[in-house]
Amino acid sequence: MQTVHQLNNLNSNSSPLQRMAAAAFSILIFALSFAAHGEQSSSPSAESWLKRMGQTFKAANYSLSVIRVNQQHFEPIAIEHGIVDGEPLVYVNYLNGPEREILHRGDTVTYFQHDEPPYSVAGQRAVGPIPRAFINNIDVLKTSYRFVLGGRNRVMGRAAQLIRIEPKEADRYAIWVWLDAEHGMLLRADLVAPNGEPLEHIQIVSMSYSESPSPIVEQLAQVKLPAPVPLIESEQMSGQGRVRWVAGYVPSGFELIGRDRHKLGATNGLVDYQLYSDGISSVSVYVGSAVDGQPGKSLVSKGATHLMTVAKDGVEVAVVGQLPPETITRIVESVHPVVSKTAQPGRTP
Repeated sequence: MQTVHQLNNLNSNSSPLQRMAAAAFSILIFALSFAAHGEQSSSPSAESWLKRMGQTFKAANYSLSVIRVNQQHFEPIAIEHGIVDGEPLVYVNYLNGPEREILHRGDTVTYFQHDEPPYSVAGQRAVGPIPRAFINNIDVLKTSYRFVLGGRNRVMGRAAQLIRIEPKEADRYAIWVWLDAEHGMLLRADLVAPNGEPLEHIQIVSMSYSESPSPIVEQLAQVKLPAPVPLIESEQMSGQGRVRWVAGYVPSGFELIGRDRHKLGATNGLVDYQLYSDGISSVSVYVGSAVDGQPGKSLVSKGATHLMTVAKDGVEVAVVGQLPPETITRIVESVHPVVSKTAQPGRTP
């Protein structure tokens, strides 16, 4: 407004040449303002970028080499994705340490490990280091996160757009993603603490696209997989009736996506297991018999992942996930038994 007022004064008190210059300047300011507005309105939003990424993840045939860095620990991972007869297939191969592979085909996830026979489970569980919401549905994040459009940068030699996915509450971490400007593919992702400290880093180091699925995807589409194991009902018997362990608190936006009872490889003891996710972070809850029967509490942290165990009343509760330690503590302290007295005595869980 001050500039307009000055121009008006110039028009009334100056020579014809000065008035012509002022008029030209006014036209230039208007043109630049209009151009800037048009550029801003035509620029894709942060949500549009994320949905484009999701389409690339779901629809393209691609091979990715990924490095995950967690407190100086480097983990190389190979990912193959393809569409065979209209059905997506994802193959994840962890390249360091003991052999560990995951195959997600349709509604079945199959695990291959060096010391166990392969087994399958039904359901849409997370596979690999890519957050579930990035592949399935970015809209599930809207209740708990804000999408913020950042600047442009260069990642892996390619032009990349930064999108900051910021939590609305301090009960979880932010994730900053850099997306390929050409294809929309994820190039880099950082889990970030509330103080801005990067906690975990995922970097795509090589990627390739193809019109048809890769030979390994074609081969895996034909492999006969073990049938999904029947899940044991997540309940135990007590003197009062059937006991179900539940988490009394999880952050808003987290949903129960898996529940079963299975044996832990290390102890061979049965544990009740629950898996929660908000689409980016996941948290697992384990409840089993206490090893020594002594009460106690411990916390182990590794980058963005925290494990807290609490032993009390003859049971041990363990909660592990990519959440702040304060949130993990609140979850583990909320786990409690619910007893149903309507169960039939003697029924085997």
